[in-house]
Amino acid sequence: MSVATDTHTSSDYATSARRWVNEFLTFFGYPLFLGLSACHWWRQHVVLHHPAPNVIGTDNDVDLEPWFARTRDEVERSTGLRRIYYEKLQWPVFPFAVAFIGFNMQASGWRALVAGLRGAGRSRQHWIDLSAMLLHYVVWLAIPMAFWAPAHVAGFYALRVVLMGYAMFAVLAPGHFPLEAVCIQGGENA
Repeated sequence: MSVATDTHTSSDYATSARRWVNEFLTFFGYPLFLGLSACHWWRQHVVLHHPAPNVIGTDNDVDLEPWFARTRDEVERSTGLRRIYYEKLQWPVFPFAVAFIGFNMQASGWRALVAGLRGAGRSRQHWIDLSAMLLHYVVWLAIPMAFWAPAHVAGFYALRVVLMGYAMFAVLAPGHFPLEAVCIQGGENA
């Protein structure tokens, strides 16, 4: 969690006065150490979240639909089984879903990175991100499998990502989900 927190600071260009130092630390922390795409992070967090925190439809940090309703309006707009789920069942499912935050962040990062590499806007950063993400699997899976049983290495890696999801939620949720943090639909005035 400390690497993620320090990398968050670097991704905001706040660790050093030198841009290259911040980018180096971001590529080390997110893709290499945690398996999270730095390019996706910069887009989702710096470009979208910072200018529009808690704007549903823009800020993915608070947009939990369709799996979870955050606001009374989301519950009231739902019908049928989804409404029953939101009103009665989402709260016991939520703690188990938190276990998949890390895996979801990795998967969404890969989707965004592949789309970025295929798109006209690809940059040197996309290639650095891809290299660091691939190196992540070499460091955390391939090299350890040379010394330990592949099932043990894969199990440890999965446990690491699950625990990272719980740690991220424990650290980040208080800043994103308190009652005082108003959520608005995109296009509304705060």
